[in-house]
Amino acid sequence: MQPWSRRWSGLIAATFVAILAHSDRPGLADEASPAPAPFADPVSPFLDPKASGGIDDAGGCPLCAEDPGVPVVQMTPADADSLGRLYATFNATLLARMDSLLSAGAWGDPASRGARRQAHLLSRMMAVNSLHYMTTFATDPDRIWEASEATLRDAFQRYSDPGVYPIARMRRGRMGMGHVCVKYDVSTDLDSTTNVGGMDLRIRVQETEFRGERKRMLILEFPTILFSVVEILIAEHFTCRAEFSHSPGPPAPYDLYVFHSMDGMYVRKWGTHQPAAMMFWSTPRDVRRTQLPPTPLVGSSVYVPRVRLELPSFLPDLGFDDLRLVDLPQPILALAYLEGKHYPGWVRRAKPRGLKSWESYGPIPPDLRVRFPDY
Repeated sequence: MQPWSRRWSGLIAATFVAILAHSDRPGLADEASPAPAPFADPVSPFLDPKASGGIDDAGGCPLCAEDPGVPVVQMTPADADSLGRLYATFNATLLARMDSLLSAGAWGDPASRGARRQAHLLSRMMAVNSLHYMTTFATDPDRIWEASEATLRDAFQRYSDPGVYPIARMRRGRMGMGHVCVKYDVSTDLDSTTNVGGMDLRIRVQETEFRGERKRMLILEFPTILFSVVEILIAEHFTCRAEFSHSPGPPAPYDLYVFHSMDGMYVRKWGTHQPAAMMFWSTPRDVRRTQLPPTPLVGSSVYVPRVRLELPSFLPDLGFDDLRLVDLPQPILALAYLEGKHYPGWVRRAKPRGLKSWESYGPIPPDLRVRFPDY
């Protein structure tokens, strides 16, 4: 076993097809493996912009094939847990490091609002979230990573914000070659709860009205601060493409993690809307960073072309920007860490999930508005 020995030797997992592992990746369940170097970045060394984009999928989703032409790595529950632990440990160490720098006066008076804001912003720029690891696995050009509900169930109950897709009724999830492919079992009805990062969410499988016809779908009721509860509708097959890239700006250099050409996932609240892309960007990662760059950037957006809210009859329907800023993906952390309040005092826990004020900073890069225009 050679942990950290190759470009794809290492990483994580935790959302629908994630927290994955293999003998040449760090954080695996093999206790004989040497521990990774303290505070090593579990993301940047394993991403290559040249590998993004995947293969031509004009004939459909390339990961659906039983024999996709490259090795398929089957994940195990032990892999999921050890890789989730890798990311959670990194994030906890990051917050502790920022707290030490704050206490040492790295940004001025430790009790000042400005110093605490700098510590918080640096943490948001460098913390590992689900889009980081999904991009890493999805852009692997040499193999496909496969998991199921059984693979990920325990990890989803042990770590916060492990991903953005439900694992209940997930028959098979695959990532690799620039693509994501998830298949769900929607053949029989279900009305139950599923635990995602410490939250019990209602989940149903049923026939539902969808764009003028009846269709069997998986429906997840997801709480939000703004709209109370929205319904996430997922078809039997969800697919999208994944890319990672560097940009010199404007407004400043940034790394971009983007999932686009999404098909099979919808949001229902005041109408049914189909996200076409979701993305996360930040100032290029450098875990040695102790000061903010001249133009710090960290942000997340969802692209919903032609979005329009169908409000109650006594209110006018509303249109919004098709490309909209949303809250950042939350960092992956052990629930025991959060419940034990082991985080610094300048970090506050939010209800029902995540950390407070975990939000974008800076504008949406102009290149993204060109690529994902309003209609």
